[in-house]
Amino acid sequence: AGEARGEPCATWRQRFRERVTRLEWVVPTAVEGDAPPPARAFHSACLVGSSVYIYGGEAKDTPWGLPFNDMHVLELADFPAKLTWRKCRTSGGAPCLSRHTCTAVGDRLFVVGGWNGRVRTAAGHVFC
Repeated sequence: AGEARGEPCATWRQRFRERVTRLEWVVPTAVEGDAPPPARAFHSACLVGSSVYIYGGEAKDTPWGLPFNDMHVLELADFPAKLTWRKCRTSGGAPCLSRHTCTAVGDRLFVVGGWNGRVRTAAGHVFC
């Protein structure tokens, strides 16, 4: 799949391998786009291509962990030169969740289970 994209994907893989092989932490020199999401715990993060999708979670200062229902994307295509944040505009009543799972299958994200602020849930949701 990556080979069909040509040089950018190969370059990304090469840069990633170099960083992991050297065990080097890198602080990006530029962060662009929308404001980063507020600090949170018990969220999910899922890599699709060169984008990390971050969904739900709880703020540290929220009593009894009232969860978020927002989704943010961190674009890594130009890493380590820059990172780009954007907030996704979702429709269909995204559930407020924390402590859930998120799995990428193709270009869809499957979110299962979690805490909705009142009870544990086993419901499943798909973001397309």
